[in-house]
Amino acid sequence: MKELIQTDREAVKEAVLDYVEGVYEANPARIERSVHPDLAKRGFFVHDQETTESTMSFTEFIEHTKTYNKDGQFPPDAPKEITIYEVLDHTASVKLIAAWGIDYMHLAKYNGKWMIIHVLWQTHPQDETNIADSFNRVYGKPDDPFYYGLHPSKELEVFLNETHPPTGKALDLGSGEGRNSLLLAHYGYHVHAVDSSSQGIQKLEKYAHSQGLDNIDGEVADVRTVHLTTNFYDAIVAVTILDHITEEEGKKVAESIIEALKPGGFVFIEAFTVHDPAANTARNENETISETASFVQHYFDESELADWFSKLETLKYEEFMKYDDSHGKPHYHGLARLIGKKPQGKV
Repeated sequence: MKELIQTDREAVKEAVLDYVEGVYEANPARIERSVHPDLAKRGFFVHDQETTESTMSFTEFIEHTKTYNKDGQFPPDAPKEITIYEVLDHTASVKLIAAWGIDYMHLAKYNGKWMIIHVLWQTHPQDETNIADSFNRVYGKPDDPFYYGLHPSKELEVFLNETHPPTGKALDLGSGEGRNSLLLAHYGYHVHAVDSSSQGIQKLEKYAHSQGLDNIDGEVADVRTVHLTTNFYDAIVAVTILDHITEEEGKKVAESIIEALKPGGFVFIEAFTVHDPAANTARNENETISETASFVQHYFDESELADWFSKLETLKYEEFMKYDDSHGKPHYHGLARLIGKKPQGKV
């Protein structure tokens, strides 16, 4: 009997692996092998205190699997933490932690084969500890491919190449895996990269070392509490980080950015706006959103980002929709971008 139970546990685990690895590998055959045709799949996408409910049939799940990771943004060893709660003779219950969120499953044995029949899921919780843990899962191990790719923000690269600002000390606040840190380092800045994800910082430092870049130092820290020295940085980059904290917290960080910038130095800021598809819980049913959008806590109103940095001289400000195929299923983002310069003298 003990041997039978262990065999059933192994079979249940294999069924769940078919489910998660089938998604990661964009392999619907694995889904068909272990998911029952009468699947009931329901989930909750949580973002900025709002919740959107999603339901998916077996057929819809198969179609979703074909495209969700077709570009290989999730590597084969992306997160797949499986906790088996209980296995009875005909039913089982399991928890799965994956890159997209947390799935609770019921399985049943049909003609001797364990099949997933119910899935209830939600995106990763938004508290600060879990956000750091979630991004650690998204970024993966130091040797994994860069989740968002190695290409830096194109507009930052254009600005550097067109204006040739003097190099010095740069801060990449909310650096993630550091694609913009690498750009600044190649340009000649000594870069201080700050992010709450230890995995992101480790990947950046390991890759920088492999490229012979010794002018990047990383710090695992919360952008809301990290100490920034006044009038210290020649350049500060903060791409999609002010939107990952509350409005009140973001305003305080914006003030610290302005204070930390040297007179004559520049900032490059991007943030999600209210026009981002994920900001609208009543969005079109077929509209695709980023699988990491659940981490966003504040979507900026029109001109709001510019208002936060009104003490600076605005070199460029724009709000726009951007097509993003760098991770997950291709989707659009609503973004605001500010390039500003600190005037000479006290601000």
